Amino acid sequence: MFNGQTGAEAKACCADLYRSDMARMVLGDTLHPGGLQLTNRLGRLMGLEGGWWVADLASGTGSSAAAISRVFHCRVIGVEYSREAALEARAIAHSAPVPSQAWFTQGDAESPPLRPRALDAVIAECSLSVFPDKQQAIDRAVELLKPGGRIGISDVTVEPGSLPSQLNNALGQMLCVTGALGKDQYGSLLTRDGMINLYREDASVYVTELLSNIKAGISTLNLLGLTPPAIFQEQEEQNVPAIDDWEALLDQLIDLVDQGLLGYWLYVAEKP
Repeated sequence: MFNGQTGAEAKACCADLYRSDMARMVLGDTLHPGGLQLTNRLGRLMGLEGGWWVADLASGTGSSAAAISRVFHCRVIGVEYSREAALEARAIAHSAPVPSQAWFTQGDAESPPLRPRALDAVIAECSLSVFPDKQQAIDRAVELLKPGGRIGISDVTVEPGSLPSQLNNALGQMLCVTGALGKDQYGSLLTRDGMINLYREDASVYVTELLSNIKAGISTLNLLGLTPPAIFQEQEEQNVPAIDDWEALLDQLIDLVDQGLLGYWLYVAEKP
């Protein structure tokens, strides 16, 4: 959260921000580093099997949920805070040339409207970092799982005190860094619920790739006479302050990745 927002306001703000053209231009349709390649990697680490019921928390417009269904032959329920995004995901799934067993519902991913102990797996991609109450989100996700069910998390990691002050705003929120935890803290959230940690994998190379792509995108915008602040300021509720040198900020973030202070990690745990 930032600018004194309540939890509900932060969720609504974040959901709207992820539906913006700017977010899709920067992050792509999957809205997380590594795209569907990393989604499939997480699914393999989780050992997803055909016929499993899987929840995708903060599913956006459904790219990951549909991919999981098609690749692993799972039945996937996407839970998305934005009603408009959930409706868009349904429309995309319905019109897709290759059908999937993916359904979408509007709901709070911190407290999904799903039946306890009914799921084989829960996935949260680049979303836990933006949840106001991360422990509640993990607690509820664990409740949804059957015994032996698995939870898979992929998320941005930021070591305490390393984030540049310029990112304590909507841009930082969109990049999942404003509320991100250190790489050891995500595993700690899981073990507090008695989950058994199975895997932890460093995928930080995808952050460097994403930041490099953003730099290239900003160069293109500059050639067109546009700047990221101008695009953000079209959405007055975001109130993003101007950043004088975006390329320097991105270089600073790339340096943080090189130092191990900023990254992207995958986590898999199993419910006893």
